[in-house]
Amino acid sequence: MRYLAFLVLLTSGCGIKRYLPGKAVLDAAAVADFHRPAPPAVSYQGPPRLAAPVLPLQIFGLYYDMDLVLVSHHTGWDMHEYARIDLPDGPLWLAKDARPTGVQGIVADLPGIDGWIPEAAVPRQQGPVKVQDRSVGRDIDVQVAYTNLDGKPVQVHVQGKLPDKPPAKRNGSTMGHSRQAAAVVLDLERFGSAGKVSMSIDGQPVRIEHLLGIYPMKFLIRQAQSGVMVTSMQELAEEGGFRLIRPGADPIDPATGQPGWPTVADESWTLSSLVDEDGATCTVAERADPVLTLRYVFHDGGLRRAEAWQVGREPPVTILRLDPELPDLRRPFPGTASSRFELETDGLAGHGTGTITAQWTDADTVGISLRGTEPWWLADRPMEGSIRYQDGSAESGAQSSAQIEMHRVPATP
Repeated sequence: MRYLAFLVLLTSGCGIKRYLPGKAVLDAAAVADFHRPAPPAVSYQGPPRLAAPVLPLQIFGLYYDMDLVLVSHHTGWDMHEYARIDLPDGPLWLAKDARPTGVQGIVADLPGIDGWIPEAAVPRQQGPVKVQDRSVGRDIDVQVAYTNLDGKPVQVHVQGKLPDKPPAKRNGSTMGHSRQAAAVVLDLERFGSAGKVSMSIDGQPVRIEHLLGIYPMKFLIRQAQSGVMVTSMQELAEEGGFRLIRPGADPIDPATGQPGWPTVADESWTLSSLVDEDGATCTVAERADPVLTLRYVFHDGGLRRAEAWQVGREPPVTILRLDPELPDLRRPFPGTASSRFELETDGLAGHGTGTITAQWTDADTVGISLRGTEPWWLADRPMEGSIRYQDGSAESGAQSSAQIEMHRVPATP
């Protein structure tokens, strides 16, 4: 695409080129290893602390059928996204505004928005998002009106033509957004430049930022996002599965650093059996949802992969595969267990890779560490977490539970 070639030329020799898309970071031979995961090399020293398998981390996935992306000039905001998700009952539009700090919030006309896709621990606000979509095929003509997170009315009109082919490099950078909440990779199924754009905030016209003063930052995108989210949740075993309550005890909001959490949920997860592609009999933990169904596949109690399925779409938006399998983190073992992971995004393998390690830090707690290695925007978002068990009491009637947390930590050079 000509504009991508222009960006490469424009940014050669400067740090901005780091924001350009890349290719898959693992080849087919490397990805094949994750389809034949080895068993964990640990020696268990006790029985499971919980009857149901425990989720060691929180995966995330979401596909945008259309994403209009603008970077505004001197507004106190950085990037603005207007994303359409096609659902069985019609399109859902999200207005997403990012601060210069990278914190991105969502406005959508959704009752109970704090429980919508609750694994996405990002700020959100309920409010009308009025859209006139006169697009026909690849010809895009969309007007959006809403009130942003600062209470200011915003109006946007975007016209252009969506490319008919994917870019040569479609492993997209996250551009620093939501770094407090997510370690994700993108698949840019379509990526092109918008044509005519007008925007106003609080009645004042807004200029579009120009890269190095030359190239206007206005894009038409169709993309999938996949990765791992920070989390705070409590898991309790129940008949036929388990219950997951978000947030868990004493949460700290990843966006503000203050007590609180941006989402709430009380989820019922079911358990079923699966004979996997290698013949292993596995347990599948599943949360069905009108938008996003999550499935975690366990073998002998240890996680071998996790999947996020968006309604009406196949394959999964996200598959996180592990090799070797994580150990059964309900059972104590000595030393540190380490697994490599691979992220498949909307059917494209090898978009991200890194390691997940786990070790028991005391009699009730397992420490977990996630370190991305490639691409750089995944490596830039390490996470640390824990699973803390509490035994039930017949006298008090309290159930055995697991408190699961994961938070961002600074990246090291």
